[in-house]
Parts: sequence; structure tokens; C-alpha cells
Amino acid sequence: AARLALAGLLLLYLARPDLPQFEGKAMWFRAAIYPALAAVVPLLWIRRGRPGPYPHLPDGLLVLPLTADAAGNAADLFRFVEFGWALHFTSMALITSGLGMFVATRDLGRGVSAALVLGTGSVLHTLWELLEWAGVAWLGIDLDIRYATTMGDFAAGLGGSTLGALVTARFSWPRPHLGGALFANRSACPRVSERR
Repeated sequence: AARLALAGLLLLYLARPDLPQFEGKAMWFRAAIYPALAAVVPLLWIRRGRPGPYPHLPDGLLVLPLTADAAGNAADLFRFVEFGWALHFTSMALITSGLGMFVATRDLGRGVSAALVLGTGSVLHTLWELLEWAGVAWLGIDLDIRYATTMGDFAAGLGGSTLGALVTARFSWPRPHLGGALFANRSACPRVSERR
């Protein structure tokens, strides 16, 4: 459902790029990169020989932020700074929670899994902000980026990543089946507590 909604929103842009809410939003970049990002988990699952049931829950958590971002642009909600901050927080919470479900299938321990998710989320969010900066500095994209807004984005992204790490530690790690078998090795390598 999230992929269908994302496809519809991107098709809206491709059909009507002249709509005022798309002006200065680098929607052409989103139309190019979002389908590729949404295809990562399905392609990995196929490439690895379709191991076990498809990991619908973590995959959906990774795709939802893309859909929410496209919907926010289509509805012109980013004119409200608070919406951008809320979306950064929610998106990173969803992304890191989804990643956490995959990480929980590895025998890394609860604390290490949470730290890995927090660090990965922080890096991903920083890379996104750098892409926005590069678009303005090098490609001349007319994004309305201010220092206070960017710092708010970083704070919201870090907060969301922290929440995702807590979800990993408290909810996902004791339930490795949620991440499916795409990256799993917990069955072959039991928890430290089980070996004692």
C-alpha cells in the first residue's frame, strides 16, 4: 500500500510538475531516487533466494517515510516549519525501527543492536542533509534552507533515531522473527544468555 501511494504521488509530479507546491522542491530528484530506495529490500530478498517469509513489517517502515515526504510535498505542508520537523522525527523513528528489526536477527546483543541502529540512523539523516546542501550549493536548487531550520531537522532526526534505537532494544531484539530471514543468523548463533 505504501509503495502504491508513493507511485501515485510521484506520478502526480510527473504529470503536473507545474503545480506551485512542487516549485523549488527538487521533486525530479525524488522521482528518480525514491523508487530505487523503495526497491532495495525486495531486490535484496530476491537476490538472496527469497529466504523465508517476506519481511513486510520492516520493509513497510522503510518505505513509509518516502511516501510521507512525497505526500507532504504534494499537499504543500512543508511551508510549515513544524511539519518538517515532525516529519524528520517520525521518518527517522520509522526508518531506524525498520532497520532495528533486521539488526535484531543478528547475534549482536541488545545494547550493540540499539547503538548500531542509532548510529546508522544518525549517519543516514546527516547524508540526507548533505544532499540538500549539495543541491543548493552545486546544482542551484532553490530550496528554502535556513540555519535554524536545518538545526531543527538535525535535532528531530536524532530524536527519531533515538526512539528507533529504544524500540529496537525494548521491542524488536526479543522478537527476531519480525525481521525475517533476510539477514538472520540468530538461529545458528544463540544469544549469549542462552550459552551460559
